[in-house]
Amino acid sequence: MSETKNFEWEAIIQTIKNDSIRIDKKGIDTPKSNESSAIIARAILGNKQGISISSDSKNMKESLLQAKSIAKIMPDFEQMPKILSTEKFKKKTLTYKNFTEKKLIDSAQEIRNIAEAKAPLISLSFSKIIYNTTYINSLGARIELKKDAIAQSLSIGKGDRTGSNCSILNEKKFSPQSFCRHALMQYENSKKASKPSQGNYPVIFCNSAAESILSPILFSLQADNVCEKKSRYQEAMQKKELSKDLTIIDNPHEKNNKAYYDCEANKAKKTILVQNGIINSFIHDSFTSKKLKMKNTHNSASTSIKPSTSYHCVQIKGKDKLSQMIKSTKNGFIAYDTYPEHTINKITGAFGQNSSTLYHIKNGEIQGLCKGYVITGNSYELFKQDLEISKETRNDLASNVGAIKAKATILKN
Repeated sequence: MSETKNFEWEAIIQTIKNDSIRIDKKGIDTPKSNESSAIIARAILGNKQGISISSDSKNMKESLLQAKSIAKIMPDFEQMPKILSTEKFKKKTLTYKNFTEKKLIDSAQEIRNIAEAKAPLISLSFSKIIYNTTYINSLGARIELKKDAIAQSLSIGKGDRTGSNCSILNEKKFSPQSFCRHALMQYENSKKASKPSQGNYPVIFCNSAAESILSPILFSLQADNVCEKKSRYQEAMQKKELSKDLTIIDNPHEKNNKAYYDCEANKAKKTILVQNGIINSFIHDSFTSKKLKMKNTHNSASTSIKPSTSYHCVQIKGKDKLSQMIKSTKNGFIAYDTYPEHTINKITGAFGQNSSTLYHIKNGEIQGLCKGYVITGNSYELFKQDLEISKETRNDLASNVGAIKAKATILKN
């Protein structure tokens, strides 16, 4: 590609192949297979940059030349993020290479049989996904990553008595029994309705519920939000802003959520963001680290948008047993999900969340499903409290977060 030698450039090429099957009350659908591809190219001419996005992954030269032509007419960029990587790396992780279409169907049927033995099936989707990603730039870097995953989503029940689960397995072993257990537990907990009074209670936030309530904290630990003066922790480096019980790590070495590089082709590394409540670091890309004069944590989320950061795998582990956290709750709640996301104000920390899996706990035992209640509070204040955090975590949801017990306000709709 001699035409591309007179300017700096980088590109990410990705193809995704998805083989899926869906089962509902009416039966099993015909297995579907689809493939999509994309190429994102960035060209740099002095302090100008151009971005080109194409759905044809074979269209490399044309995408780069288009990005160059766009760069010529763009205004100057105040602080142009330079291309630095000369890395060469190739990794193939195909954990589920033996999942043929027959195996996919058989596994979906196995999940269905386990679930329907105890509860009516609402829907089940089961997919094998193959990701093929290549990063290449004008300095000669070339990083090739290929991996596969199994994605599952299950919903069971009837009326208000329901249970659900979803997971994404990259390197974690697939187990139909383990996957169904979570949904069946929710179904069992929903067999009775409970109508406690509204007020302030201890609430155990599990799985995605914990991540939702944590989202303002994680938002404020992203350096792009610090640069835009949206972060609560703008001037909080090395200060104790959170509970002594809370340590937050971005860990790209988690078994089911491994990351090797960020989108600037920097090697992914472990970063302790909060240690025993003290703000230790933000997550950075090359742009934010230079602007804030801090160490780059290699968390770039984009070749085209600067600044842009994202977590590899958020890790929060505690020392408490979840069963003991429930047992020690005399009057409180446990939630496995909360929604909708837009009702969490990430700048102020205020939230008002519904939950389809909010259960009342009394004298250490789950009493039943609480319908028509809202969990309210402020994340920045909630995570200053003394916390109980379970040592059991789930690492099949693109993170590795334990259950977190804290006080919140429960209101009736």
